[in-house]
Formats: sequence, structure tokens, C-alpha cells
Amino acid sequence: LVGLAFTPDGSRLYVACELSNTTYAIDWASRSVIASIATGNYSNGVTMHPQGTRVYVSNGKDGTVSVIDVATNAVIAT
Repeated sequence: LVGLAFTPDGSRLYVACELSNTTYAIDWASRSVIASIATGNYSNGVTMHPQGTRVYVSNGKDGTVSVIDVATNAVIAT
């Protein structure tokens, strides 16, 4: 696990895992994984949009950024 970011209200934590090329959405109240999101190769950095609507995950080996929609926990752009 490399990068992490909370939503502005603190309800969710997004964690990038570089070995599985996955970003996990975690419900912070229950401490349970609510989504496993396939992101790029060597996902290693996470930042949250200030309004909490998007998560940006850097993919080190791809040289890309995956954009996750917080409402759907789906990648909407790379």
C-alpha cells in the first residue's frame, strides 16, 4: 500500500496498492472495503479533489493518472 486519501467528510478512505494495480475504497465507519477499483500499472499515489467528487491515482509504470468518480467508484478517465 502506497498512497491514501480521505474524502473531505472523512467517510471514505482510498488506498492505492502498487502490487495489485488496484485502488481500494474503504468505508471508514465500518473499516470495510466497499470497492476494489482496477487502476493503472504500479498505482502509487492518491489525491482527492477538494470537493470530494473525484480521486486521482498516479500509475508509475504507465505514466498515467486514473480518475475515479467517488459516486460510482469507477474509473471515468485515464
